[in-house]
Amino acid sequence: MVNTSLLQKRASTLTRLIPDMFRPSFYPTAQYARAFWWNDTPNFGDLITPFLLRQMGIAPILKPAKSADLLGAGSVLELLGEDYNGIIWGSGKMHEHEETNLPHAQFLGVRGHLTRAALGLSKDATTVGDPGLLMSDYVKRKAATVDIAVIPHFSHQQEDWVHGLREEASRRSLKIIDVGNSPLKVVEQIAQARYVLTTSLHGLICADALGVPAAWALPEPVLAGATFKFRDYSSVVDPQGKIEGRFDSIENLLNPDSLKRIAQSPDSALVKATQENLRSTLQRIPQLLPTPHVLPLTLPVHQYRP
Repeated sequence: MVNTSLLQKRASTLTRLIPDMFRPSFYPTAQYARAFWWNDTPNFGDLITPFLLRQMGIAPILKPAKSADLLGAGSVLELLGEDYNGIIWGSGKMHEHEETNLPHAQFLGVRGHLTRAALGLSKDATTVGDPGLLMSDYVKRKAATVDIAVIPHFSHQQEDWVHGLREEASRRSLKIIDVGNSPLKVVEQIAQARYVLTTSLHGLICADALGVPAAWALPEPVLAGATFKFRDYSSVVDPQGKIEGRFDSIENLLNPDSLKRIAQSPDSALVKATQENLRSTLQRIPQLLPTPHVLPLTLPVHQYRP
């Protein structure tokens, strides 16, 4: 009897690999990375990890977290066990008070100071910053074509306030951004806005990378981990809490005047310093990966190897 579910899964995996199998920049050979990123729901923030790997000439192969050689952007550290010995670059915790011990991991960096402290890592030796800040290396801020870009988290896409904004979009200078699109497409749309209203963490991060003033909200349904991942990220670009006021209720931020008053950007020098640290650690990944250079057409073989 044919296992239809397994066949569908294999077909989906092959579909994901095909673009890299024929990516000209990967020839004649390319290193591959057994990496993990959240893949259950299409979300540009989770796709930042494979996007950045490709820019480094590394073909990303999706593996379960515990068997991956690399974890990048996302609140994914609770998915690992104490025996994990792979690379962690810019990842964060989801839950502030859930104990996570990773004594054997190779830390190139974590998302923020709150994750760093929770893991007991050295303040001086641990780079902090979310990899999403590097998206401005590939997209530059443009002349504004919309007044406000709204970036609902994927769990908020069908909420009444989002439907209401969609109805208003044709009458106002307003763009509702679909986080299910590719990182490049989402960030290009952010780059064309004067202000950003987001309930997606990476919407905030990419706005900060581009220097677009942003404000964020946490409406129902409240995201897993509540405000922790936002505060963790903000501990890096706003360590003195100078712009904490850019968080407000969705009801208040839906008022354009309130949004424009509350939306802010972190200090550009601090953002640039964080980006430079991220670039430096990113450059170390090829040397730390245990995987060889291979012919891209053989990626499916390596996908199904342990």
